[in-house]
Amino acid sequence: MLAPKAASLGGGEVQSQKPDLNAISPAMMVGRQSFPTDAVGDWKPPYMYEEYSGAGSDEGCGPIAAFWERGADSHALASLDATTIPHELRYRVDLILPKNRNHRDIAGVVDACHTFEFQGHSVRVERESVDGVPAWATAFKLELMSPGETQSWVMGQYRGIDIKVSATNAAGRPDPMPAVAKLFTDQVAKLEEQPY
Repeated sequence: MLAPKAASLGGGEVQSQKPDLNAISPAMMVGRQSFPTDAVGDWKPPYMYEEYSGAGSDEGCGPIAAFWERGADSHALASLDATTIPHELRYRVDLILPKNRNHRDIAGVVDACHTFEFQGHSVRVERESVDGVPAWATAFKLELMSPGETQSWVMGQYRGIDIKVSATNAAGRPDPMPAVAKLFTDQVAKLEEQPY
């Protein structure tokens, strides 16, 4: 199981003394200053995002493809394109309040799911060790084998909120994972600031 209250704000393990959060709002998210300073593309500030309710399953690769089941008003995100070409390199932060906070550990999903099919593409999954990512979170890379697109992800749960930070890199640019790791730790710190 994920440890909802375990966090590292840039080093060792730290236990939050605050309880789990029971709601999500855009104010809980990192701002533009946490994203790469050299990014010049489209900036979408934090907003509530209503979409399908997630896979609702801990089986197989479902949590990577569609996350876990969630209700209304339970998903906020922000994103930034690194260049003026849409989706060439896009950074994104998602906060999700799952219906079941004791869902399967994302590390276990990644370790068991080496390849899966998604929207007609074969996707390869590879776990990574990344400086700055706490032990309770999981860093991994997805490769869409046909178009050659890669995605760098860091996922974990803090104060009952699932955090997913990702970068979609379709242009073979330098590895965005260090920036993804920084965004993740900044987002953890932002959740730690939230009142009870």
